[in-house]
Amino acid sequence: MEKKKKNEMQARSLLEIADRLLGPEGCPWDKKQTLFSLQAYLVEEVHELIEAIDEQEASHIKEEAADLLWTIVFLSKLAEEKNFFSFQDLIEAAAEKLIRRHPHIFGDKKAKDAEEVKEIWQAAKQMEKKRVSALSGIPPTLPLLARAQKIIQKVKKNAPFLLEENEKKSFTSEEELGKALIDLIAKAEVSHLTVEDTLRRHLQALEGRFADWEKKSIPKRDS
Repeated sequence: MEKKKKNEMQARSLLEIADRLLGPEGCPWDKKQTLFSLQAYLVEEVHELIEAIDEQEASHIKEEAADLLWTIVFLSKLAEEKNFFSFQDLIEAAAEKLIRRHPHIFGDKKAKDAEEVKEIWQAAKQMEKKRVSALSGIPPTLPLLARAQKIIQKVKKNAPFLLEENEKKSFTSEEELGKALIDLIAKAEVSHLTVEDTLRRHLQALEGRFADWEKKSIPKRDS
């Protein structure tokens, strides 16, 4: 109980710091920020946290996670000024979503393994967002490789035949995958091909084929 009280006080303290920085006698730089200007800092903080996790240095991970937390708190304060939402609204929305997407824990659904949990989560997400396409919701601003992997996951689940020609023996380790990727990029360099441009164009073609398949198949599934 004492620990919970202390945590609540620290959270309030962080919000009070934000109020002070954005107040009449606050920091000129902070007061100039907008939701748009914070976008670059959000991306930077996430990448710095990823780097810290790769290093497996506890103090560095804590420092970068704290920076990301502060950016979210600061974002919520800017949003509150525009009457969008408050930090408390964020906490409540996160709690509600987690409960809603874990009916196997907080409801009467059953899941025997992580794969079934993933299916339940995706079904809940699809219903919440009312998405027409299985590819909806994949952020276009994701790094290209991460976006490609998410798109391929969706295509494999819904229309695996679109990828059959690309199916190969799976990698047995991260090291094996890493070497294969470096080798592939080196071959692209020798061939005077740009990896990102090539991947982007082929990914767009795959998305187009998937969209065509969805147009033809979704009405049949509804009938």
